[in-house]
Amino acid sequence: MKIRFLLFCLLFTASSVFAEGFYTELSVGQARQKTDIHAADSYSADDISMGVQIGYQFLPYMAVELGYYDYGKATKRRGLVRSSMDTSAINTGLKFILPLGDWVALYAKTGIAWWDYEHKATLRNKVSKKGRDFYYGAGAKFNLNEIFAIGLE
Repeated sequence: MKIRFLLFCLLFTASSVFAEGFYTELSVGQARQKTDIHAADSYSADDISMGVQIGYQFLPYMAVELGYYDYGKATKRRGLVRSSMDTSAINTGLKFILPLGDWVALYAKTGIAWWDYEHKATLRNKVSKKGRDFYYGAGAKFNLNEIFAIGLE
């Protein structure tokens, strides 16, 4: 399901990539997931995170965005107990942009994330939760040419 959604987003945005103001971002990174299993027991692990985001820059300093992020399936073994966490989110938000010339821009973003979380441990029932939270972040974008850019967020 997640792969189909990513492909759908890429196909949906492919026709509008060259439209004025529209953009698509693909992201790859590392996500650290942590959960408290019981009051005295916590669990954390890392996995690769991937996402796709579409946006529309309607002012020189502001854009709206819609994105999907899969934070991976982090797995860890502690003795005979093997635990795994799977987290994903759909984000909507605003991006505030500060251009520093033609090649570099700084930005801040905020919005709402609708997330899904699933934890499974050996000999325990699967725990699934869904929720909604505010998010915020900052980053920098470096334009390679008129079409491609690379960023750090």
